[in-house]
Amino acid sequence: METEPCCEEHKDPAVEPAEPEVKEADSELADGDRLNELSRGPAEEGEELFGNQRAEMESGAGTSENTEIKSSSDPEKPSEGTECKERRKLRKTNSWKMVRFQDPSEDDDAGERDSSAESLFPDYAMEEWTSATFEELFMAEDWKDITEDRLLRKKVLERGTLQAPHPTWGQEVAVKMQCVLEDRTVVEKDCKLVFVIGEGDVNQALEECVMSMQKGEITLLLADSQYAYGLLGREPDIPAWAPLLYQLQLLDIREKPDPLTLPIADRIRIGNQKRERGNFHFQREEYSMAARAYCIALDVLITRSR
Repeated sequence: METEPCCEEHKDPAVEPAEPEVKEADSELADGDRLNELSRGPAEEGEELFGNQRAEMESGAGTSENTEIKSSSDPEKPSEGTECKERRKLRKTNSWKMVRFQDPSEDDDAGERDSSAESLFPDYAMEEWTSATFEELFMAEDWKDITEDRLLRKKVLERGTLQAPHPTWGQEVAVKMQCVLEDRTVVEKDCKLVFVIGEGDVNQALEECVMSMQKGEITLLLADSQYAYGLLGREPDIPAWAPLLYQLQLLDIREKPDPLTLPIADRIRIGNQKRERGNFHFQREEYSMAARAYCIALDVLITRSR
């Protein structure tokens, strides 16, 4: 009967150090005592297993907390670099332009003002193009008036082909051009700009000037804002009521291509250009010009090829 209090004491896992020691000490007990040990053994083993599992869970939780702390602290270092890259990628692009052109450099202030550094006409960087005020050019006597109101003027730098015809309304022309504001900030530049006279692909100043030129001619064009972008200007580079100074050369003249003879890819390209031009006029609330551009786009796209 001395083993019964021992069994009651061993029921507490805190007092019992280990199950194998109890079995070795009680190896000579009676069969009834061994039955008591067997009935008691699984409970103690379950408690030990539960204690081991709990310890493993606690240790696992500790490691997971450490990994969470590391993972939460590690992204902070590369995030600064990625944010800088995203800022470069998410740079705001310019709104729809009349023509393709190269933006002046934002890193070099001198480059913004020096339009002759990357000029398309390096041999004609004269005073009128680089430093003269627009007021002086509007009053200069060696300039020719294109319109009677003297708001659209030109100065021929190099004459074109002798006895060559002038472009007419509805013809397609190709020009090399660059354009600056009065402070000589370049706002438009294109090595080969192709447009149809009278379809609103470009502003009125370019259309009027081209019809006064001959093939190969190089000229300076001074345009008041009424013939350029007027009251609204053009975001983000041309302010309201800004006169413009162009330098351009007439490269080629030809008849407008018939949409029936064009391949599908060219018709889609022209249709998209007309649609974008229509969107440009629509945003400026120039609805009649927008409707005209949309109609031309439809005519090009829905015409069946031969």
